[in-house]
Amino acid sequence: MLSLCSLHQSRFFRFWLLRSVLTPLWVVLLVISVLTSPGATQTEPDSVTGDERTYDLRVAFETGVPILIEIDRQMEVDARIKIPMMKEKKQKILQKDQLRLVDEYTKWEGGKNWEAFRWYIQSFSTENREIKDKELNGLAVRYWREGDQNFTEVVENRTVLRDTLNGVFKQIDSLAAWLPFPKEARIGDSFDVDFSSLAYLLLDSIGTVSVATGRFTLQSVDGETGCAKLAGTVEFEEESEEDGIEARSSYDLTGKIEIDLNKQLISHLELKGPFEFEGGSSLMTLAGTGKFSLKLEVTFGAAAEKAKKRKPKLREVPRTLPQRKLAFSLPSHWYLSTDDGDTVVFSSSFNSSEEYCHLDLKTFSTGNESMKTIRSEFMGGVRKNFPDVKDKHASSPLGKGISLTLEQKDQNYLIELFPCGTGQTVRIRYYGTDGAFKKTKREYLKFKKSLKLIKSE
Repeated sequence: MLSLCSLHQSRFFRFWLLRSVLTPLWVVLLVISVLTSPGATQTEPDSVTGDERTYDLRVAFETGVPILIEIDRQMEVDARIKIPMMKEKKQKILQKDQLRLVDEYTKWEGGKNWEAFRWYIQSFSTENREIKDKELNGLAVRYWREGDQNFTEVVENRTVLRDTLNGVFKQIDSLAAWLPFPKEARIGDSFDVDFSSLAYLLLDSIGTVSVATGRFTLQSVDGETGCAKLAGTVEFEEESEEDGIEARSSYDLTGKIEIDLNKQLISHLELKGPFEFEGGSSLMTLAGTGKFSLKLEVTFGAAAEKAKKRKPKLREVPRTLPQRKLAFSLPSHWYLSTDDGDTVVFSSSFNSSEEYCHLDLKTFSTGNESMKTIRSEFMGGVRKNFPDVKDKHASSPLGKGISLTLEQKDQNYLIELFPCGTGQTVRIRYYGTDGAFKKTKREYLKFKKSLKLIKSE
């Protein structure tokens, strides 16, 4: 077993319990009498008994052994949004997350030369019961350290958003659910615990966690199972910025931790308590409170090996484009990669430099023109470059339109036009390399069936 202490710099504060025990003289004489009686054998105890025994609470890892980490997180949010010259808006949000990870160290040559992998077996998220999964399901990430530099890369021909990748990089210290516990602690001892290593994973933060401190007390140790139970408090402070909105959050949580002293792993962690936040932009202010709760379970061995081989489940995620009055759904491996105000592009996270697939949408005003006229004008422009291309009739929940396919070098294109409300048409372009195009063609057909109009906000 290799200790992770050399990976992190932290200070531990030990508080020794000083006790004065007055033993009656007759008890001493009775003990001496028993130990020196015929047939009695005097032996040295293995360790100090009772409250005086010290326990090594440090967690560790072993190379080549996968560790399964299961996290269930819930946040109940009461937000207040204020826009100048408008009535304050109140909003309740219930967010639930399920995260299943497998971590494995593959190389260890000291704290400044190591390699590890993390597999995102499951990353589910809902907001007020609506699916909000990121493109993390089935993702594999390689972490490594060379000297004082940390590195991260996505493996197995996957791509993700830059913000998603930044969040993954910030979680590098959370590998194997590591926390810096003291080498020696007695039952009843209290000590500080630096939660910086787990903060970004526990909060799912892509911002900056400036405070991550805990204070815990060793409550008990089960001599048979080697389970050490701790209870205490944790404080987090976080700053973030997203879509031009800055926010500051603070958490005041109570916690329970169980450490398997035999396996030298955290086996269970619970956090719960209130949080508050405030922030805004030049156009609005934001404030509110909420309740945070989290459970983390760690196992290793056969369960972790089985989880690592599990095929990822990709759920359908509802998407809305309010300015374009459109709504639809796509599997979670598709993510919004570009929105320049003119064209919206969704990309598959299964893309690589060799195989890729994209889906883009563009709406444009067509006034009172009929689809027949739109078709004629559109195909006239296409045939200037592709004189032999043919189009055909197509349909969707939006109405009747046209469809055409193109092949250019090593790319396939499927282009379709449909009415998109009064006086507006949407052009949908689905394209990619031959393999990726064919692999996701069924997903495109399902996407087309999900198209619907919405009212603009």
